[in-house]
Amino acid sequence: SAVVSVDDGEVKTHDRSTPLAPDGSDHLNHTYASKFKIRLRIERVHGFFVRQIFVISTLIFLSSCSPLALPPKQDTMDTRLSVYSAGLLTLVAFKYGIMDHLPSVPYSTFTDDFLMWQICVIVFLIVECLVSFRCEVALMHIIDELENGLLLFLGVIWITWLLYIWRWKPVMREPWC
Repeated sequence: SAVVSVDDGEVKTHDRSTPLAPDGSDHLNHTYASKFKIRLRIERVHGFFVRQIFVISTLIFLSSCSPLALPPKQDTMDTRLSVYSAGLLTLVAFKYGIMDHLPSVPYSTFTDDFLMWQICVIVFLIVECLVSFRCEVALMHIIDELENGLLLFLGVIWITWLLYIWRWKPVMREPWC
């Protein structure tokens, strides 16, 4: 086996199969191998994470918001709740499925917050669906218009946030060194 040491940017190797000096000491006197100085430049590929995490989760989220376009009537209630529930379960499964590709840190990252906000908005939409179901028939037209506006608003906000992540967030990031 070989011993590798790095000293002032120069890599030194020593073959451990060579015999030791008669007094039992190593004839090369390994004082240079007592500590290591390693300088690594680590850079993440931003586009990979945007495509594989943020774009996919935003598409799941926006498709989960699509029941807002349905009228808030009793015959569409089951469809709306099933799409919301399926979207919620899909986002939760997606969040835990991508954990293998993300660093394990003891604090909440931007990606964690992004996915958590999507989950929270879908939970809010489920509650909104239940509340709109309990409203009177006279308010149904107003609720339908508000839900259509909410769908448009959510689409614009999340696509804008996705564009921010894709274009401006990597430029604004502070360098590590």
